[in-house]
Amino acid sequence: MKDRIGVLYSGIHLFRDRLNLYYFPIFLFRRFWFIAIATLLYEHPFAQLQLLVFMSTMYLMFYGSSRPHESRFRIRMEIFNECMIMILNYHMLLFSGFTLARDYNFYFGYTFVLTAAVMTFVNLGFMINGNIKRHRMRVSLAHKKDSKKATMISNQGSFLKSLMQ
Repeated sequence: MKDRIGVLYSGIHLFRDRLNLYYFPIFLFRRFWFIAIATLLYEHPFAQLQLLVFMSTMYLMFYGSSRPHESRFRIRMEIFNECMIMILNYHMLLFSGFTLARDYNFYFGYTFVLTAAVMTFVNLGFMINGNIKRHRMRVSLAHKKDSKKATMISNQGSFLKSLMQ
């Protein structure tokens, strides 16, 4: 069984908290319900927004309390991304009919775009930085003639390659 689904739990700290075992099913369940809520409640946008904020809050509480990933960096990035998504969710509440101050929607749009841009650039920056570090490590190992480790580093994090093997 570990050979078949072990790759799903790579990077997950399974022994820190027993809830960590449920991280991937909760992650999939959340994605499924995001789509189902948007599809089933298309005539009730107020309910969509409230459930979106509620589910994001519940996931952030679960993730913050169980800290399922082994890497502190990964935990911090996930919490940062979820907080930014919560800010964007609150902006969607401001754009809806929940607020009476329609004059400010234009200004809320600036903060919405700024928040999305910060989230995008932070994630892109860390992805580019990680790829540069991996490339440098691979090149230095290739110069040392340790091709097996260099290949392992270049394939690190490749979920699809691990499924195909």
